[in-house]
Amino acid sequence: MTNNIKKPLVIFEIANNHMGDFKHAKKIISECLKLKKNFSKKIDFALKFQFRDLDTYIHKSYKNTDHSQVNRFESTKFSDYEWISLINYAKKDFKLICTPFDEISVNKVLKFKFDIIKIP
Repeated sequence: MTNNIKKPLVIFEIANNHMGDFKHAKKIISECLKLKKNFSKKIDFALKFQFRDLDTYIHKSYKNTDHSQVNRFESTKFSDYEWISLINYAKKDFKLICTPFDEISVNKVLKFKFDIIKIP
């Protein structure tokens, strides 16, 4: 294994903080870009997202319940179209990292060509 890291990497964790709102997600990325511009070019910056295939990740007995974590996942779901738009917006200025929580999401991370996969 070789070390391809040439400079420090700062990772902005997005996760579900976009609250399922595409415009809010773009605003978070824009704010991260403002922060990035304050630092030396000797530092790389990345955005980290998370993918979960909710059809298989959430057990059927918990779907459409009042369980707070299930509600959080269901309420922050983006369509593939929204993800592709968000990824294209972000990759102009950042390396992209994703944590896939299931095998279906691993395939999606590969399909969307993230730079780095973080295993949970």
